Amino acid sequence: MKQPSGIIIRFATDINSWKSAVPLDANTGAAVLIPTGADLTFQLFFSQGAISDATRIDFSTIATVYVVLQSTNSPHNGTIYWSKSIANADINNACTVANWQAGTDQQISLAIPNALNAFQAPQGSQNYWLVIYGVTIDATPKQIVLCASQVAVVDSGLPIGAPTLPVTFKAGTKLSFVCSDGQTRDISFFHMGNGRWNLDILQAGYNGAGQAVYSLYCPDGQYRDLTMVSVQGVWTLDVGQAGHS
Repeated sequence: MKQPSGIIIRFATDINSWKSAVPLDANTGAAVLIPTGADLTFQLFFSQGAISDATRIDFSTIATVYVVLQSTNSPHNGTIYWSKSIANADINNACTVANWQAGTDQQISLAIPNALNAFQAPQGSQNYWLVIYGVTIDATPKQIVLCASQVAVVDSGLPIGAPTLPVTFKAGTKLSFVCSDGQTRDISFFHMGNGRWNLDILQAGYNGAGQAVYSLYCPDGQYRDLTMVSVQGVWTLDVGQAGHS
């Protein structure tokens, strides 16, 4: 029996018509519907003109494509609920319309994990902006709008609190960091109740084995490095601002 893999959203769109055309999900024939808290996979095909191989968008000059879900305000000032990007190397520039329609090939396939999509939709508000744009490889990068449309978002009722840590990473598990003073310090997760977890940093150092850097997966789809820093004699956990894939 095939196991469920989340919600698959498939649509092809003419980038010249995004102002007037709401994208239709090829799986349902209806307007795109996004349930909160679910794993999502977008399977997309873009053209400039009526959908065909001849009008297929050439992504060879696009460095990155971004898919963003925003609140009902203008796309320029709405609240961003999630954003995910796909690099040029992961775009299939040779995908044909026939293969995309058959589901055997994708021009763009982008997964939105449930942790990123876990938010509570404001009560009574269902129309959100789905904004998809590319950033060019030009010396001064340009933004190219591929799709900007209001789509329906349904609050699924799935929990949005902190998920239970897996068995392989439970309360009391220790991470060891090599600190700037040459000593190793332990970090432990402790459950504070009500779904909240706290980090405890051992102040006393020792010369055991440690890890210089751990990486944290962030909601924007990037990894950021965690390091230990001393601030007035107190060790804290610092999250690097520069993300990497």
